[in-house]
Parts: sequence; C-alpha cells; structure tokens
Amino acid sequence: MSDLLNRAALLLEEADFFLVPVHELNNLLKYDEPGTIVSDGHLANILRGDERFRVFSSDIEMGKGHYSEESLSLLHEHGISVGPRVMLASRVPTKHEVLGFLLEKANQTFETLKQAWDIRPDDDELTEDKLLDALAKAQRLQRQLKGLVNDDLQQQEHEEDHLRKV
Repeated sequence: MSDLLNRAALLLEEADFFLVPVHELNNLLKYDEPGTIVSDGHLANILRGDERFRVFSSDIEMGKGHYSEESLSLLHEHGISVGPRVMLASRVPTKHEVLGFLLEKANQTFETLKQAWDIRPDDDELTEDKLLDALAKAQRLQRQLKGLVNDDLQQQEHEEDHLRKV
C-alpha cells in the first residue's frame, strides 16, 4: 500500500496542475503498474487515510449526483471529470492556478449549456427560458473570471517589472 501512495505522491508532484481527478490519478497508477487494480472510490478512501493528500469530494461521490454509468462514461470521454479530486497537502496553489481552474470550469459549463440548447425539446418554453437564463449567468461568470485572470496577469507583469528594476 505504501508503494501505491508513494507513486501517487510522485505523480501529483509531477502533475501540471495542483488538483487532479482521482479517476485520472488511478488511470496513471494503472498505467505505471498494470497489476494495480483499485476502484476510484477505493483509491480516494486510501488517499484520505494519508496526511500527504487532500481529497475533495464531489456531489457524485456524496450520493447527490444523479448520473447514470452511461452518462458518467460520456462525460469522461469528453474530458469532464465529475468524481473526487486530490492534491498534495504540501502544494499550495497560486492565485493564477485557482483562477485558471475556475475559468476552465466556467468555460466547460457554458459549452455544456450550449450543447443542451442545441438538443432542447421543441415547444417547451419553460426549458428554453431556464436554459437561456443559465447561459446568461454562465457567460457573466466567464466574463468576470476572465477579468480577474487579466488583472492577475497584469499584477504579475507589474511585479516582474518592479523586480527587474531593483
């Protein structure tokens, strides 16, 4: 078990992003060591028992999500992970990483809503109204997050310019 946890820690240290879906980490572990077979839920529980990791639960894991196995599979195929996520407790995300993560999720939400609009039922004004409202809110969120990301980038550039002058 300690080998599995040590490999997980190494993979998370090398990850491009601070927060990794447990499903993705499990696939990497299985690729590294094909004999390692644990379910995503079991891996999440194992990681929770080790102080090196922080596991963040999702609605799916908490039994609040209402997705069929087919729906979950389709989401994974499109690069959308809905299960728990894990990070190293020692890795503190930067403001830029957090804003980037939030913007990515807002973009995914907007794209999903656009796809829902394309397949909405005919002659259902209530559904259309709800989708239009959700699209407008998602777009507003995107704009706000893009503004925060741009502000953060400008602040970083300003700080770098200041350091160069010193």
